[in-house]
Amino acid sequence: MTFKTYEINVDLVHDTSTTCSNRFSQNDRNSAKLLVTITNKGAELDLSQAKSVRMSFRKPDGTRVFQNDCQPINAMKGKYQIVLKTQTLTSVGNVIAQIHIEEEDRILDTQKFFFVVNDSLASDEAVESTNEFTIIQKAIEAGKKLEGVDINGIIAAGELAKGALPKTGGTMTGNIDMDTSVGSKSKGYRWRDAAGTMYGLETSTTGELILYDYKAAARIWQYDPAAKRLTVLSDTNLYKKTDLYPSWLNWNGYTFNLAVNTDLNTVVKSGLYGGTGLVNAPTDIYLYVEVIAYHDVKYVLQRATSLTGGGTSQATWVRRMENGVWGAWERLIDSKGGTFVGPIHMDKAQPIFFNDKAGARKASVGVDSNDRFFAWDEAGGRFFWLKNADGTFTVNADNLVKKTGDTITGTQKMGTNAIIQQEQHKRNANAKGIFYTDEGSATTVAGVGRYVNDTGEDFMYMGHGSSPWNSTAGLRVSPTFLTYKGKDVKTADKDATSNIPLTADAELLGPNGVIAVRRGNTVSLRAPIRRKAGSPHSAVLFTLPDGMRPVGFTVQQGIISTDGVSAIFTVLASGEATIVNPTATDVSGKNFYITCTYVVD
Repeated sequence: MTFKTYEINVDLVHDTSTTCSNRFSQNDRNSAKLLVTITNKGAELDLSQAKSVRMSFRKPDGTRVFQNDCQPINAMKGKYQIVLKTQTLTSVGNVIAQIHIEEEDRILDTQKFFFVVNDSLASDEAVESTNEFTIIQKAIEAGKKLEGVDINGIIAAGELAKGALPKTGGTMTGNIDMDTSVGSKSKGYRWRDAAGTMYGLETSTTGELILYDYKAAARIWQYDPAAKRLTVLSDTNLYKKTDLYPSWLNWNGYTFNLAVNTDLNTVVKSGLYGGTGLVNAPTDIYLYVEVIAYHDVKYVLQRATSLTGGGTSQATWVRRMENGVWGAWERLIDSKGGTFVGPIHMDKAQPIFFNDKAGARKASVGVDSNDRFFAWDEAGGRFFWLKNADGTFTVNADNLVKKTGDTITGTQKMGTNAIIQQEQHKRNANAKGIFYTDEGSATTVAGVGRYVNDTGEDFMYMGHGSSPWNSTAGLRVSPTFLTYKGKDVKTADKDATSNIPLTADAELLGPNGVIAVRRGNTVSLRAPIRRKAGSPHSAVLFTLPDGMRPVGFTVQQGIISTDGVSAIFTVLASGEATIVNPTATDVSGKNFYITCTYVVD
């Protein structure tokens, strides 16, 4: 099917730029189509949740036409199409158009745009002057449409229509099915008064079944089929799930959460609370706080129990308000421990014993008759440690490394923030680091570390032998050199590729230019060039950059042109390149393809 189609961009905010090139004819019937893209400040607009997209038109004679049949092409990108009605195109001149977007609780208008309607030789005026051609044509079209149609069946259908319900109401004996897969997803029943829509029982654009209060612009209730949840959005006339524990607990049975810095002196309403960083609390860790108030707020009991922490942090504290004055927190003593507010006096030689659950003694701590503070290993029959009267401290453990030096038999693991700091003097030659020996031997066979002396030598080393820092033993690294077994180690710092420009006396033979590629101490040069005709015999054709030039010598190479003429290609230490005549034959204007490789510093 052929349409006369124009594409138009329409924005909600910015003026729409349209031109007079969008033209239709009066006699365009069911063939005039607009493809519109709706944007918001130039940005793509998602209209997939819109309930409807309509268009209105003001014709040049002042009459208006409304069309509700905008069809989505890609609603997520704001793209729609509409076929203009015949009535929209009846008046010659500029037709002003505007798009109206209806969402669940609001309507948006785009900026206006226009198109032009040209007169037609077959317009209504021509029909009036030729015995109403349009009316005759409509009758003919109607006859064609009814050709072969059972007219009696249509009449019978009219009889069936008599059984339809009147606008004033009636009784239905079947279902009303609303297909939300076609057009807008929001469909349902709406009740109106003289001022407009009051209520709606309908589906939302996101799939819920809702009862909507259009006057208050709010949902009364909604059912979510995915979560299988009914939510009633009323105030205080319903007893909700959230009201089951209105004062003692949260509706879900959880404690009331106290914000950080909440002052417990103000928490006097009976209930169960929880929080951390509380003011006037026995500790700043997470706490359960139970509050029991008497019939007024002058007498209140608070009990705080540690929520987290474990170990000795697991405890319970109690305090009371008497006649409006809070007392101090007191920690309760239980099997997990507590705090004594006074000292515990232990006689000398009367230690504290530690037993297992079966009552067997495992260890003890105390002061012996010689005034030595100790910890005793009952099973091992020896001291864990002993604080002697002279101030020395004796530790009897095989897993500790002594300050004076010891042997580590396992893996020494360093944490993410751990470092090993080795101080080293420069008064004379010395090497500090890690030295390796063979099993059972004290002879150094390898090492890694730092070597310094009083003459200025300072380098890191990694090598073999009894003197791994020796220049012939391995690797040496300093800010000024890198050697292996006494020889310099070269790096790839100078590796590069250079495209070399030509002088005015040279020209390329094709699209490939002169290029030099350096890898390590070697440069490969490619030069597809000729010396221009008439140029001097010793003319410089190009100059290599630093790092690409031969060191200590001149690169010379005999070359042959494509037509068999010999020449000498020369690269000086300065980087200047020439092609000279080895004989009386002039090589200017001859084509040479040169490739050579040489050593650089």
